[in-house]
Amino acid sequence: MIVALLLARLLLGAIFLMSAVSKLAAPSQFANDVQQYRILPRPLAAAFGYALPYVELAAAALLLTGFYASWAAACAAVMLAMFMLAVGVAMARKINLTCSCFGLLYRERVGWTTQLRDGVLLALALFIIIAANEAPTLTDMLSDPWRLTHSLGIAATALALAAGCAVVFLSLRLTRRPHAR
Repeated sequence: MIVALLLARLLLGAIFLMSAVSKLAAPSQFANDVQQYRILPRPLAAAFGYALPYVELAAAALLLTGFYASWAAACAAVMLAMFMLAVGVAMARKINLTCSCFGLLYRERVGWTTQLRDGVLLALALFIIIAANEAPTLTDMLSDPWRLTHSLGIAATALALAAGCAVVFLSLRLTRRPHAR
């Protein structure tokens, strides 16, 4: 159970880290994307778009280190629920939008696949909230050398997977060419 929880924290943390960093690379583009959903008034949507990557970054840092993991998972759950609500509203309004969940790395048309992905991540966050009392914290890992090396190996693997996904998404985006007509 502890290993599953640690893996869940590291996976969710890595995803939110990748998401935050990619949005911070083009903050005005993401703020504009948030405004396209037409849910919040323009100034509030822009402020939300500029602030969200920092909240994601903080949640990622807490999930990856284990400090206040249940609070970070709760924050992630709230963000994921908001994302699902925004996508649901866009789908109901039949607004043709692209999800900029991963900033410049990957864009897709919002729809059921976006909802499914966010739903799986929400379930992961809820799992972390429920089982967070058993998760090793950074302090636990530092006090036990075996746990530290094991956790660092898992963290390095999760970050390498996140970086690999980022490279694949970026290369797919850069090599995508318009279809000839």
